[in-house]
Amino acid sequence: MNVHYQPIVELETGAVVRVEAFCRLGDGALGQVAASEFLPLAERSGLMRELTQGVIVQVLTDRASWRTQLPVAINLSQANLFESDFPERVTSLLARFNVEPSQLTFELNDGIQNSISPEERQAMNALAVNGVRFSLDGFDFSRSRFTALSVTRLPISEIKIDAKLLLPCGPPDHAVRRSMAFARDASLDVVVKSVENTREIDALRAIGCTLAQGFAFGVPMESATFASRMEAFAAV
Repeated sequence: MNVHYQPIVELETGAVVRVEAFCRLGDGALGQVAASEFLPLAERSGLMRELTQGVIVQVLTDRASWRTQLPVAINLSQANLFESDFPERVTSLLARFNVEPSQLTFELNDGIQNSISPEERQAMNALAVNGVRFSLDGFDFSRSRFTALSVTRLPISEIKIDAKLLLPCGPPDHAVRRSMAFARDASLDVVVKSVENTREIDALRAIGCTLAQGFAFGVPMESATFASRMEAFAAV
């Protein structure tokens, strides 16, 4: 298992303000196996506890080696939130690496809205009260059941919108505008991910989007490569 990193960029300045960690499984015959392929198996096999622990340790270890120790975002399985000691283990790891909790964001799939339990909500609150941030990945207001009121009942500080919601040409799709309006009403940050070209960058700037991520700014890369290229991202 290894971890790759992709920058999250401030559109106005081009500065890298955060980095998202992507877990990859290396195989000599198959090459790199994407998380979408092996994570469901890990969940069914009851291995998410060990896998997530390993990823967090690796991310914090890599971060400590960078000249600029950026805030990091890590994808989290909903199954982790059901572990009774998960908040305590995360807090312990942050203290071990001398990382402020506000420097860590856990990204959860937007689908959590359909199945979150009281225990999972309690785990989120226990982490958030110490400063850990939560982001809803794959948010789309047109199909989301969240409202500005309901989202405030969870410690969510950000939504991530996929750039595929942008029209192939012309102004951004209504789904993007509505999702951004929702975020403003709920006092949430917005990151548009999977941004691939200057047309999408220009469209996002035109509607006031401030943070973006995607191949237009850099592919996910190993820690050493990311660290060596970090300064170049600011010139995007």
